[in-house]
Amino acid sequence: HPATLGLAGLALKVLPLNVQMKTVLNNVAAGMTKDLNEPAHVEEQADCYLYVKEACGACQGRRAEKPVCFTTAGAILEGLKWATGKNFDVSEIVCRATGGPTCTFRIVKTPLE
Repeated sequence: HPATLGLAGLALKVLPLNVQMKTVLNNVAAGMTKDLNEPAHVEEQADCYLYVKEACGACQGRRAEKPVCFTTAGAILEGLKWATGKNFDVSEIVCRATGGPTCTFRIVKTPLE
């Protein structure tokens, strides 16, 4: 939904891929922080972005052997797909439910084929 992502759909779609990705990820983080009280931010690395949530409703009071934040992963995947028309490798590499200090998702910058 363009309003949720903070830009008109057409304007976002003409930007370079890395700008589209960064814009979507930062806007998802801002929405999670403001609307869901789940503080989040984005860090850029050479080959990927890290989407880091300091608090996570899916993990609160939960213990698991594997990451459990499927709804956040889905929001990231679908936001990127909507903005770019491409699929990306999104994986949760740290999860509070497994004992991690955050819920952290690694988003590879190169789209999947």
